[in-house]
Amino acid sequence: MGFVSQDSKLFARSIRENIWYGNEGSPDDDKIWDVLEQVGLAKWVKELPAGLDTVLATERMVSGGQAQRLQIARLLCRTGVHYVLLDECMSALDPAMRAHVTIALRNFLSDKTALVITHSHDTVSDLCDYVLHIGKLQASESSSLLTTTNYLASIDHK
Repeated sequence: MGFVSQDSKLFARSIRENIWYGNEGSPDDDKIWDVLEQVGLAKWVKELPAGLDTVLATERMVSGGQAQRLQIARLLCRTGVHYVLLDECMSALDPAMRAHVTIALRNFLSDKTALVITHSHDTVSDLCDYVLHIGKLQASESSSLLTTTNYLASIDHK
């Protein structure tokens, strides 16, 4: 199972180790660089004096958006993942970067089952096939599971 949270979960380890965490075997730098390109972090990491070997001693060394993208990079490097939980995983990204990262996530999730927790209607429309409307579920309404199209249409009329 893969997981990305709105709260960064980074370790006091190198960028390489943070991204490769959860995988077996030695880190695949080619894969890591490819994923860093996909999440818009390759240029930043290349500009760091130690590059992938830069140790993230504290989470203050990265912005909230960088921390979220490092977590997403970790997810994108994972193999054998069939289920993914995304909890407000792009909440700290600006709209342009969010659009960039959404492409990578959409490609990664294409053959997986994902539970996406979000307040963002853009995330719903970009990543979800169905929406479980929690308010309707709590009210025991039978229409709590909606296609994304029907969900978005229902909120447009409010």
